[in-house]
Amino acid sequence: LFNAGKALERLERFDEAVDTYDQYLRAVTSDEDRAAAAELCERLCPKAGRGVLVLVSEPPGASLTIDAEPYPLKSGTRACLVPGEHIVAFALEGYEDVTQTVRVPKAETVALRTTLKARRAVGTLRVESTIVPAQVYVDGREMGKAPLDLRLGADRLVQVKVGAGSGYHAWTQAVSVAA
Repeated sequence: LFNAGKALERLERFDEAVDTYDQYLRAVTSDEDRAAAAELCERLCPKAGRGVLVLVSEPPGASLTIDAEPYPLKSGTRACLVPGEHIVAFALEGYEDVTQTVRVPKAETVALRTTLKARRAVGTLRVESTIVPAQVYVDGREMGKAPLDLRLGADRLVQVKVGAGSGYHAWTQAVSVAA
């Protein structure tokens, strides 16, 4: 694919050369080869009537998806794209995914920068009762009937109340939810 891209470039069939280098970029496994292919795509982008999209995330190293296709390079890179609107998704372990739409003009370079938010830690609170059905409340909010698994924000103290109706005393306790 690399040599085919070079041949198309020499023939000044830049659009096809960029497509071929992009295929090579997606096929190779070494970071060095990917970087070289991305550089070739970027250099030919204006000649192919395409635009360059600079993709930056904070923190760096997010995986990228462009128009529902995984992109083989991480954030901090550039992509050569046909002009128009594109949907870009950033994903990084421990952070909320971010999806944005960006317009890439012909033969221009635009940047898409995003700050990823750390995922809030969650924990599971299992509530069981020997008396069924028993109503479960967390911090005064009705959550359902026991037995019940609740996903709650972790590392915080919640007030749990379990009530089984008339003739029974409600049970109430402060509980710490761990991640």
